[in-house]
Amino acid sequence: MHKKGWLTAIIMLPLFAMAQSNKFDSTVLYGKVGYRVRCNNKDANNNLASIKLIGFSGARDPEFFVKGVIKQIAIDDFNNDGYPDLMINVYNGPNEQYGNVITLISSENKSISVAGFPDILNDPKLRVGYKGNDHFQIMQGLLMRSYPIYSSNDSSATYTGKKRFIQYQLVKEEGDKMSFKPMHVYEVAAPNIN
Repeated sequence: MHKKGWLTAIIMLPLFAMAQSNKFDSTVLYGKVGYRVRCNNKDANNNLASIKLIGFSGARDPEFFVKGVIKQIAIDDFNNDGYPDLMINVYNGPNEQYGNVITLISSENKSISVAGFPDILNDPKLRVGYKGNDHFQIMQGLLMRSYPIYSSNDSSATYTGKKRFIQYQLVKEEGDKMSFKPMHVYEVAAPNIN
């Protein structure tokens, strides 16, 4: 009986470790101000994200549901006001191949707001050849997105050997709303898909 209990524990340990590996818990700082992002990433479609605001005065720590799993976060000053903002990369769909961005914009480290990010499938030019495998990075307040370009969007599409790069900039809209807009689009030969 004792041996059976150990055997069960040994068999269950790898399953527990695999389940824990999806959990996301990371902190990014800009001086003494930053963000800690936690998400269990248990469901491929719907997960609760908890954000701990570090160095903010009087702001509440936000919690919200994300469609997909969180894989990466980054900090930068997107609106060029001297206060750090947070970018969260969320992936969903088959094999978590479709990327999206959630951005929290700091208002003098007293409050935050969410900046809009356009759905690539709503853009008739940018969705051509798009099948996911997004990669995001930040370059001095600008957001860069890249992905391989395919011959079409269906399941039989072949990789064209090119990648599309989109440079987004945060812009102010009506009222206090802010959102990212594509500013420049480049396509380059890139034989490796990733």
